[in-house]
Amino acid sequence: MLAVTGAPALVELLRALRGPRAHQTLASFLRGSWEETRTALARASLDVALLAYRAWEMVHAIVLTLVRLLITQRRLLEWETAAAASARACRPDGQAGPAAVLRSRWRPAR
Repeated sequence: MLAVTGAPALVELLRALRGPRAHQTLASFLRGSWEETRTALARASLDVALLAYRAWEMVHAIVLTLVRLLITQRRLLEWETAAAASARACRPDGQAGPAAVLRSRWRPAR
């Protein structure tokens, strides 16, 4: 994992060993190489720092899913097709869709 995280920094270091291009000054090359390498190292450091948090989130999601599937069998994800949602949104007077829902919500009080 650390090899994958640190690969961009290694690529930048190898690119710096190649030297400046023909039309590039040495100062410009060194400044650009330093900035790119520093950015790659900062990203790699942030990835390593957040690795434990991401692992915890994944383990939590797996355990929660298994508990819901095997033990409680409650609050599982439910899939609703667009056709079912449209049928549910239909009103008894024949109107359907978002406009009908909005009209029904903002009727003047009688």
